[in-house]
Amino acid sequence: MKTRTQKPPKKPTKKSKPPRKLESGQNQTSSDEADSVVETLNPRQLKAVELLASGASVGDTCRGARISDRTLRRWRCIPEMQQAIRARLNEGLSTCRALLAQGSAAAARALVGMAKGRPVAKAARVSAARSVIDLGLKSLEIDELQAKLLELEARLDAQGNV
Repeated sequence: MKTRTQKPPKKPTKKSKPPRKLESGQNQTSSDEADSVVETLNPRQLKAVELLASGASVGDTCRGARISDRTLRRWRCIPEMQQAIRARLNEGLSTCRALLAQGSAAAARALVGMAKGRPVAKAARVSAARSVIDLGLKSLEIDELQAKLLELEARLDAQGNV
């Protein structure tokens, strides 16, 4: 007859810290906090986080993580899963914003050069340059609005109105 070994008691979970504010006004989960969240997720949950954050459909995520769609819906309600998905998405958006910022300068130089009489590039390249600049500006506007919103929320918290 086999004897069952008792599992050690679960470690108490830490209370979540508020996300730290970056210079650009963007909120991002600190790496320590993201690491602690990742430690609480099982391998299938981590796979689901990666798939969802990379843009996979619900069906593809379920197949990739070998879970049912009901399980995925239930997991998406877990705060640690939500936090892990948000942290992973923020990493991707940060990379995207950095690329747009780098490309905006080159796109602006190309457009200014064409305006000064340099040979005109093909329409697709001009359109791409405009899109890079537009998206870069929109990203900057969003960062500024988010910083203002955080400031207003902090003021309301200080006044006790939230």
